[in-house]
Amino acid sequence: MILFVLALAADTATAQPPATVEDADPIVCKLQSRTNTRFKKKVCVRRSDVDARSEADRRAAEELINRPAINPASNGG
Repeated sequence: MILFVLALAADTATAQPPATVEDADPIVCKLQSRTNTRFKKKVCVRRSDVDARSEADRRAAEELINRPAINPASNGG
């Protein structure tokens, strides 16, 4: 009887509640400036969306920096 109770207690102690979507991808909120006003707007998005946007911005900046440039002194060549 005591072993059964100890085994049952061990099972409940190791059981973890199932992970939810919110735990895996939390919502991040920040205040964003609005155009032509001093008031700010609260914007909430998922962490994965923030990461994806940051990665896209980084790639766009890298492409802009590393693109070939035309030297005007060499008559376009």
